[in-house]
Amino acid sequence: MDTSLTKNEDAHSTERLFKRSIRFLYRTFFELRSTDEDDRRRESILNVILIGSIGLLLALDMLVLISMIEAGPGYEGIPFLVFSIFPALFIAAYVASRKGHFDVVSYFVITFFYAATTYGVYRWGTDLPSTLLMYALLIIMAGALIGTRFSLAFSAIVMVSILVCRFMGDAGMIAIDLKWMQETHESVDVIKYCVFFFAIELIAWLSNKDIENSLTRARRSEKALIEKNESLESEVAERTKELRKAQAEKVAQLYRFAEFGRLSSGIFHDLMNPLSAVAVNVSEIKDSVRPEMDEIRESVARAVAASRKLERFIATVKKQMTMSEHEEEFSVNAEIEEALALLAYKANQEKVRIEWSAYERETTYGNPAKLQHVIGNLISNAIDSYAGTLLPIEKRVVSVRLASKKGEITIIVRDHGCGISQAVIDKIFDPFFTTKERHRGMGIGLSNTKDIVTKDFKGTIKVKSTEGEGSNFTIAFPRAHQTFRHQSGQHTPNNGKQTRKIDTESAPGDRVLAEEGRRV
Repeated sequence: MDTSLTKNEDAHSTERLFKRSIRFLYRTFFELRSTDEDDRRRESILNVILIGSIGLLLALDMLVLISMIEAGPGYEGIPFLVFSIFPALFIAAYVASRKGHFDVVSYFVITFFYAATTYGVYRWGTDLPSTLLMYALLIIMAGALIGTRFSLAFSAIVMVSILVCRFMGDAGMIAIDLKWMQETHESVDVIKYCVFFFAIELIAWLSNKDIENSLTRARRSEKALIEKNESLESEVAERTKELRKAQAEKVAQLYRFAEFGRLSSGIFHDLMNPLSAVAVNVSEIKDSVRPEMDEIRESVARAVAASRKLERFIATVKKQMTMSEHEEEFSVNAEIEEALALLAYKANQEKVRIEWSAYERETTYGNPAKLQHVIGNLISNAIDSYAGTLLPIEKRVVSVRLASKKGEITIIVRDHGCGISQAVIDKIFDPFFTTKERHRGMGIGLSNTKDIVTKDFKGTIKVKSTEGEGSNFTIAFPRAHQTFRHQSGQHTPNNGKQTRKIDTESAPGDRVLAEEGRRV
């Protein structure tokens, strides 16, 4: 059993050694080194010519050696050592070709055979069929190895060589040996001609074969490219259709929002009048109640406060819905508080606590409704970041902080919600890009926010976020005040803009904000 296993292992080892040897020989002597398709074609033809030439020259060299031995001292041909130079040159050329110098080797091969053939024409005349066939073979070799232009130029050189030798022979300038014309043709001559024809056909076939393969691959690639283009056109058309459908849906939704805003403006106006009347009448009732009716007075006071609060709330909503272009000097704190009031119900529904702090009263010049819109968007997004999270109530906090430094106002909105992936954080300010569910947003809030901050308030907005840990949005813009200058007893607004001066004196409640901050 052990002997059988040993024999099998030896057989497998011999087989592996044989395969490795074959692979080594192929990589060393036959594997093409060029990467370009045309160069590979020329290299393969050159290798065939070189290997065939080496074999032929070695065979002739052996014939010379045999002739020298048979003839002995009376041998008058080319010496063996001299003729051995030719196969040695071709072996060296083959080595150079394997090292990547096949262009130089191609010129060497053509030149060598051209010189040998021209010597034959010079020695035996232009009528010798072998030299003419050799010239034809060389022209085909020149086209296959180097190129058609070189082949055309080489053909001209061959014609000039034949004409010059013919002219010199006819003029008696050279002695031509014509003894071969008196010899009878034998079967060897026919075989010799057939070898020339075979060599011509082989080189032509090698060249055309690679060209045909290249054309076949080109046709396949062209067909595949056409199919791919058709597929891409179909995909692009389908994608365009989907994008147009999605765009139409978003435009329709925006139209519904705009229509709702237009209608709401009238509704809020109609609500304000009776609500104001109710507040005034309840206030008159409060003033007319006798002192002994304290309980009724307190109830009426609460009703007055509730109606005033509802009046302010409707006014805030109306300001957001109309979004006029009116600019004025306004309190940043007041706009933030109005935005918090609008979002208080949403925060309560999501069980989110909002912490709001400011350390001084800040005023700036611009459109207060737009700044309130910016703050509202950021706080609303911060509240939405807790949707679907399992954080306990005490950790569901959105902090809003107002600060200023060196003439710049900074508003920071921070949450500890789901955060934003780093893969999409650079896209969050793009129009219609959203990471929310469709019913929670359209992807235009942050885009509008950035436009307002950068264009209307000449500021910046930055975001830092870690997925799963929360986000931090920072708005910074210069503190700008519209002042009035007295000229010729008249008050004229700066830069010709219409302004409304507001009282920026701190109220008692503002002093509390400055000292200890405020939580909502």
